[in-house]
Amino acid sequence: MCGIVGVVNGKGATSVRSDVCKYMEHGTLTGMLRGADSTGMFQVSPSGGVKMHKLPVDGYMFRSSMMFSRLIRDADTSSATIMHHRAATKGSVNYDNCHPFIHEDGDRYLIGVHNGSIRNAPSKYDGQEFHVDSDYALYRIFREGKEAFKHLEGAYAFVWYEEDHKLRIACNGERIFSFAFCHKKNSMLIASEPRMLEWLAERNSIDIDDVLQPDAHRLFTFDLNGDLRHFESEPFEKYKGSAMGGASVQSNFTRSGTHGQSTTTTADLVEFYVDEKKSTDTRLVGEVMIDAPGGVKILPGSMLMEGPRYLLTDKTSPLLVHLVKIKKGKAILKGVA
Repeated sequence: MCGIVGVVNGKGATSVRSDVCKYMEHGTLTGMLRGADSTGMFQVSPSGGVKMHKLPVDGYMFRSSMMFSRLIRDADTSSATIMHHRAATKGSVNYDNCHPFIHEDGDRYLIGVHNGSIRNAPSKYDGQEFHVDSDYALYRIFREGKEAFKHLEGAYAFVWYEEDHKLRIACNGERIFSFAFCHKKNSMLIASEPRMLEWLAERNSIDIDDVLQPDAHRLFTFDLNGDLRHFESEPFEKYKGSAMGGASVQSNFTRSGTHGQSTTTTADLVEFYVDEKKSTDTRLVGEVMIDAPGGVKILPGSMLMEGPRYLLTDKTSPLLVHLVKIKKGKAILKGVA
């Protein structure tokens, strides 16, 4: 579970307002309830310039940084200020894995955050490596637009900005998300939880209209040069199958246990020799592996993630397997489709 909080200002709304600055400052602390492993934010100026700041620390530590103070101070005079609190479920806690993530190609770029978990995210795609599912998903959105969503299996609420000076939101209904327009102002408040949004607004004397929650499987586009209330809403397709357009793809950071049911194939049983000193109840680590189904050679040091379905990987060729039994330090596995 991660959290998102933000302030968005449309045309004519970027004026000095300490109330929305305080909304963001207080949101830095309350957002820790949704995630305390890392904190990050991006800010968009009225001219379209983007600033980003992120650290692998909780919101309390994050707010002590000088860059944070500068960005919070400008939340009222900027077009958008979006903050993310990370609860790490996939990937290490480090700077690179903090949100937001940026993808660029020439004059085009995207910067965004994600709450949720993409279960079919590969560690390699389109010649690039991804250490967390959120980075992969935002890359696909950058490349494919709303077509990307039919390839993303899992739960998500995305908020991102692109070079056309538009902020976009997309949810599939499996992660909570809310926004509210400031009464008689061309401004909008964002928070993952509606009651969190209401409380932060009330605490800072911000009069808001009804708190809204996006319909599932719709892309919302807000023109930061226009009236935010006249946003665009268009449907997008639900998950259609493999993220790679072929056979099922799993990654070395996917929680296989949360994936749907799978049927076994006629693959031969595979012996995996367990290092009992390094293994735990939810992670098996081995030193020696014979050839796997399909002729894939599993190298020493491979790991199997959470069951009952496990992910066996040699960093290049992941293989999804069922655990059949463990006997005298040897795991008997069966490949699955």
